[in-house]
Amino acid sequence: MTVYGTIGVEYAAKNIPVINASLNNPHINYSFNINPKTKLDYENKLLNLKNIKKKFNNNDIYEYYYMKNIFSEKSIFIKDYHKLVNQLGGGTDGYKAMNTSKVYNFILDEFKNKKLINKKRMIINFINTREYKLGFKIYEI
Repeated sequence: MTVYGTIGVEYAAKNIPVINASLNNPHINYSFNINPKTKLDYENKLLNLKNIKKKFNNNDIYEYYYMKNIFSEKSIFIKDYHKLVNQLGGGTDGYKAMNTSKVYNFILDEFKNKKLINKKRMIINFINTREYKLGFKIYEI
């Protein structure tokens, strides 16, 4: 069971069924988790765990993993994600370096001089849109 956790995809990859306790979860559009629609439905699933049979579509699991962890849309912090990965060493080395201080040097470079003024405008535009996630859409001037 999870509410929003990564266990939703991790257990699915091991063919272990996962019940989400909320419809507000990152796996909601995929078939590899069980998403009860009501509190009563959730309770019923919990009381009948032995009867849960779930078929797993590995392509859904791979697609979710790719979209969540590898694919990246533009953001005001990283305009060209693939350029960043290549500058950090390319391939798996580049992805591993995303969790090091090297990534901050790349981002700091994006905030120099004229770029900084444009980034400030983009942040102000984001605030004015009342969107809930920075970087979800691009607000270039």
